[in-house]
Amino acid sequence: MEQLDVRTKIGLVVVSASSVSELRYPKAAPPGVAFLTSRMMLDTGGGIEALIKMESNASRAVGELVSAKVDSVAYCCTVSGALRGMEGDRAFCQELEAKWNTPITSTMLAVAEALQHLGLRKVVVTTPYQDSHHAAERTYLKDAGIEALTMQGMGFEDAEGFASVAPREIFDFAMNAWGDYA
Repeated sequence: MEQLDVRTKIGLVVVSASSVSELRYPKAAPPGVAFLTSRMMLDTGGGIEALIKMESNASRAVGELVSAKVDSVAYCCTVSGALRGMEGDRAFCQELEAKWNTPITSTMLAVAEALQHLGLRKVVVTTPYQDSHHAAERTYLKDAGIEALTMQGMGFEDAEGFASVAPREIFDFAMNAWGDYA
C-alpha cells in the first residue's frame, strides 16, 4: 500500500448540507495538504434561528477536528461570520482557538484579512447567495476598511444550489459583475 504524504492537515467546519469546501479545496491545495471535515446541522428554512442553533455545535465540530490532530481549522460558514460582524467574528474564532489550542479562522475573517494584507480597498463581490444576504457582508467589509463597489448574488437558497454551479459559470458570473469596474 502506498505511503500517505500528508504534511499539513486543515480542518474544515462546514454546514451539514454543504459539499463545496471539501470537494474544491483539495483541487487548489499543494501536494501534502489534507482536508478533514466536521459538520454542523443546519435546519432547512429556519433563517437566523437555524444559524444560531447550528452554531451551538461549533465547539463540538472543532473538537472533533482537533482530536484528529489538524494543524488549523477553517470555519466555513460565510453568512454566520458576516452576521457576527468583523470584531464579533474575530472574537468567535479567538474563543474557539483558546479552548482548543489550535489556530482557527472563518471564511469572512480570512477574506477580510487577506484583502487588508494585499492593500486592496475596493472590491467587487459575487456570491452564490440571494442578494438579501449581502447587507451584513457589506458592513463586515466596511468595518475592515474595504469598499464593496458592487455585490451580486447568483440567487441560490441552499447548499445544494451552491454546489451545483460549475467553476466556469462562477468565473463568467464574476467577470460579468467585474466588467463595469475594470
